Amino acid sequence: DLALGEISESIRTRTSVSGNITLDPAEGPVDYITTSGDITVEGFDTPLAGTSVTMIISSSSHTVAFAETNSTFYGVDGEDPTLTGLDLIHVFCLDDTTDAEVYIVTHVGGYGSI
Repeated sequence: DLALGEISESIRTRTSVSGNITLDPAEGPVDYITTSGDITVEGFDTPLAGTSVTMIISSSSHTVAFAETNSTFYGVDGEDPTLTGLDLIHVFCLDDTTDAEVYIVTHVGGYGSI
């Protein structure tokens, strides 16, 4: 049995982020990002099916877009979110086929859709 406080997760922290970013599950399953402008998620540095990253994003009126060049991102309605306040976006790698990764994206936060 584990006592409360015995479980810890690595949290990658990035501040003043804008532009293109890649996620790296090896650096931790949680990525805390403070935005200074719009960001575009290009997928994982090293895609591996079954891995995921949860982004906790602190933002005021910035957009998160998902690059579709070598990846496909499936969300609830396919629209890129505009972030307000503190948002949580979970990115799960479903298929790691070379140059055609598939990600499932879910979101909880201050806007109505992804």
